[in-house]
Amino acid sequence: MTIRPGEEWGVPCEVAPGWPRVTTDAAVADRAPGPLVVAGGDLFWNLGGRGGPTAMQFPIDLLFVEIGEQTYRAAAHVVFRGVAWSGPTIIAMNASHLGPWYLGPKAHPNDGLVDVTVGQLGWAQRWQARKRAATGAHLPHPDLRYRRVEVFDVALAVRRQLWIDGIRCGSVRAGSAIRISVQADAAEVVLDASGAMSSPR
Repeated sequence: MTIRPGEEWGVPCEVAPGWPRVTTDAAVADRAPGPLVVAGGDLFWNLGGRGGPTAMQFPIDLLFVEIGEQTYRAAAHVVFRGVAWSGPTIIAMNASHLGPWYLGPKAHPNDGLVDVTVGQLGWAQRWQARKRAATGAHLPHPDLRYRRVEVFDVALAVRRQLWIDGIRCGSVRAGSAIRISVQADAAEVVLDASGAMSSPR
């Protein structure tokens, strides 16, 4: 069951010796449903980073991306963009951060929704948005449309690079029909009390 506003998220647990330990968001999506011990990636920081006095287990949603006959899974984010973020851009967030950028200021990995930002910024605007994105202050913006939905459908107007959980997955041609949907409670991840294997943000 997805989290509701004001509810506690996660339960204390003991880490079993056989649970895989992953350090990237892509590994979470690839090896779900788990349980998976996360020690790096944007989802890791959404869970609280280095961990507390006890291990905590969390249910999380996954994003499913359908492009024609191909289907991809994502744990943290999906991006359709041009070189240097030029041209029309689509950002779908399950986690709140993409690297140092706070691109999903309302996103939660277990709320049953995907946070989608669609728009196009000129060079000067992109430069300003990069600086503001660290705190989420790039939104609202008159040239960016932000929504929180269970399913997002769109047809690409121009060819775009596809990035899933920080990994480039080729390009998608203009006119392609895309559906991004949420599968609630699709995986179980654990934040170990021993902390991160990657450097802090």
